[in-house]
Amino acid sequence: RVQSGGSVMIWASFGWGGKSSICFIDRRMNSNGYREVLKKQLLNIADS
Repeated sequence: RVQSGGSVMIWASFGWGGKSSICFIDRRMNSNGYREVLKKQLLNIADS
């Protein structure tokens, strides 16, 4: 039986200051959602 497919985005980053945790996104995103994820992920790196 064929099920409808889905999608998951997985984001992670690294740089001189450290690395981010893995972020799973299981929904569609608009530009505001994209910026919110970047803010949260980049702030986590900056704080460490």
